[in-house]
Amino acid sequence: DDGLTGMQNGKLPWSQGAGFIAPNKAIDPGLVYDMGKADFVRYQCLTQKALVPAADCTTYGTLDATYNLNLPSITLGNMTGPTVVTRSVTNVGTSSATYQSTASISNVGVVVTPSSLTLSPGQTKSFTVTVTPSAATPKFTWQYGSLSWSDSVHTVRSPMQVNLGTAITGPVDQAATTLSGSRTFTIRTGFAGKATALKGIQDVTMGPVTSLTKNANVDIEAACRLGNALPSVAVYPVTIPAGTIVARFALRQADVSGASDDNDLTIISPDGTAITSGSGTSKEMVQVINPVAGGYKVCVQAYAGTNPMTHKLSSWIVKAGDTTAGAFNVLMPSTVYAGGAATAGMVWSGLLSGHRYVGGAQYLDGSGVVAAATPISIDTTPATPQEIDTPTYDSKRGVSK
Repeated sequence: DDGLTGMQNGKLPWSQGAGFIAPNKAIDPGLVYDMGKADFVRYQCLTQKALVPAADCTTYGTLDATYNLNLPSITLGNMTGPTVVTRSVTNVGTSSATYQSTASISNVGVVVTPSSLTLSPGQTKSFTVTVTPSAATPKFTWQYGSLSWSDSVHTVRSPMQVNLGTAITGPVDQAATTLSGSRTFTIRTGFAGKATALKGIQDVTMGPVTSLTKNANVDIEAACRLGNALPSVAVYPVTIPAGTIVARFALRQADVSGASDDNDLTIISPDGTAITSGSGTSKEMVQVINPVAGGYKVCVQAYAGTNPMTHKLSSWIVKAGDTTAGAFNVLMPSTVYAGGAATAGMVWSGLLSGHRYVGGAQYLDGSGVVAAATPISIDTTPATPQEIDTPTYDSKRGVSK
């Protein structure tokens, strides 16, 4: 046995682990998912390459996907389509053994290849687990199951959990500061065919100077939902049209009355979702990716500072087809595959110095329906660092950060 007990019906609620330790069984587990230095270096070369000596990545290589780290559990956090997971097991027993696999996940197809492994003492063999969503697989909902290897003496069980995402996934944000440039990044696809995208870019729109009286005791989200301006809260009604790639709203220290002023920022969407940015300064930003069309409320609260406190709100509502000075293009791969990864990019030129642009790529699935989007901030103000720390709501994924 794997030395773990207590997991009920193959389910793995996030509030508990895979079970309790059974020490006597753990002494003779039969199989183990062994990992060493090479595994962790390959993982770091994928996730933290800048922190790893280049020679190590050359020597050990780079892991092809985070979910292929040889952990005894399998987690797919945003599955876009059929996904092949690779694992290896080592026989730590004293005799040869043949293990048979059994695997299942609720509402998801699972195939283990090969389904049987014969290993000598100390021998390691690899296998794959192909996880395939179906029409019955709900999106954005964790599905749980398990994979077990058994030789009739030992049962080695691995918890599995998968979450079906959109047909295309890409990075949440990109940032740049140059008048001309490019960014490349990886997208993952859950369909086969031609990948297409819409694009748009806008310069910042500055709001009027608005004066408020500080009050740290006001609940900005509650006040914003009511939509009634208070002495300490300004309410800006905003209509976001269909086809918008990203709507972003921001404050910055340069646009408020005092260097020590602390203003907070909130958006309330038509369905009541609130997104709030509240730091100890007036550097605040919130955005909605692929926003649902309709009426939104954007609110600024004077939290702390010297009265009267003034601010100017920055906003960008970037629709597909929007253009500005210069050129902005999105490059997509000619062909994509279900469960595959590909390189996409953004290219721009001729932007003006001293401007703050927001652009975006809006990805379409195999049916031409918007599935995801990646915004980019291009701040050409001299000496401006690349920074992205934005509370975000993605209407296609239903998640915020």
